[in-house]
Amino acid sequence: MRPFGITILQRLRRSDEVGVTLIQPLNQRPVPPDCEARQPPRPKTWRVSIFKKRLEYVGRVQATDKASAELLAATEFQLKDHERTRLFIEEVPV
Repeated sequence: MRPFGITILQRLRRSDEVGVTLIQPLNQRPVPPDCEARQPPRPKTWRVSIFKKRLEYVGRVQATDKASAELLAATEFQLKDHERTRLFIEEVPV
């Protein structure tokens, strides 16, 4: 007698009797709904300000994340390297 119950062969025989298959080919397996067609991330709106004597509003940009928002703001608003280090970027709530 096996200590862990029935063997794999017994399971396969039992599944044939019931009409259930335990092993399915890859092309017949159901695809979960989240894996079918993933959409690219939607761009968010980011508020861009720069630190001078006080915080000065520069504008808004749309990007997927904070790093790409910084790059987009630097090119769109023609910021220099030393101004780019003083940027304050925050996500605008919807």
